[in-house]
Amino acid sequence: MVLTTLVMAGALWTAWPGDFFGSQPLFEVNYHRFTTERGPKAFRYELYVPRALDAKKRYPLVVWLNADPRSVPPPRWENQHQLDNLRFNAPVLTVFSDFAHPEKDNFFILYVANPPRNWMPGVGDAEFATTVTTQTLEILQETMRDHPIDQDRVYLTGFSNGDARCWDLVQRNPDLFAAVAPMGSVGGDVSQAAKLTKVPIWVFHGLDDTTVSPKGDERMAATVRSAGGNIHLSLVPLPRHWIVSHLCWRPALNEYHLVAWMLAQRRGTRCWTPPGCGLWKWWHILTVPCVFLVLVRLGWYFEQRRRSRNSSGEKDRASPP
Repeated sequence: MVLTTLVMAGALWTAWPGDFFGSQPLFEVNYHRFTTERGPKAFRYELYVPRALDAKKRYPLVVWLNADPRSVPPPRWENQHQLDNLRFNAPVLTVFSDFAHPEKDNFFILYVANPPRNWMPGVGDAEFATTVTTQTLEILQETMRDHPIDQDRVYLTGFSNGDARCWDLVQRNPDLFAAVAPMGSVGGDVSQAAKLTKVPIWVFHGLDDTTVSPKGDERMAATVRSAGGNIHLSLVPLPRHWIVSHLCWRPALNEYHLVAWMLAQRRGTRCWTPPGCGLWKWWHILTVPCVFLVLVRLGWYFEQRRRSRNSSGEKDRASPP
């Protein structure tokens, strides 16, 4: 009896199609294949597709560029300890408001990690970086073509070396993204800063980062701002302990409402939600005019009192003793 029960439970575990103890794979694994002078190559990337898609709607897309190809979330986890480790080693999971229940988030996530350096042996660093950026753009374009993506709500973010690609990608395609949020990089090409004046940018860096100095991001932010760009720099205080001082993505996503801010942006329009604030709710629309009316009413009330006092004073002076 016990043996039969175990066999049936094992068969159920193997065949279960949905979310069983949090084991449903989050990301679809895909390969972008192309050919170089050195032969065919395959660029691995992962895509999160919202659980319930409406055929009549189009959805936002968050593009996450990561530094380490080993940070790809595995398809299954079984306990909270593994979830915590995943959240540390795969920062993309923190994009979810509750990554144990991703159905709460109704947007696509395109996760592209840097390939290892030996992926293209014998190629110089500049050519390697250009190839990676070019193929990342092609992956993005394929994703936007093959899925119901809202073209005006494509957001770009990245961490560390992925952040360097973030700068490179937006400088090559400044009109593609509704918002950009680089985190912890060496900064972009300041000679291209004038191209970035029309896209909202929110830069994060550890204040005392001992892995990558914040000087590059500070210089880039200052240059874009002086060119008239809409850019905000947040230097996050973190413990000065080796790699921890570099992990600015944690407070950016968990404390600064970064994802909410990005999702509030729409290409070609100005968002009234400033960096670091939560999204405006429907009742905010009612609150603002109500506050305005109250202030007008108070102003009118105090003005009437002032006039009444002045009138009383004039009458007192005019009356005979």
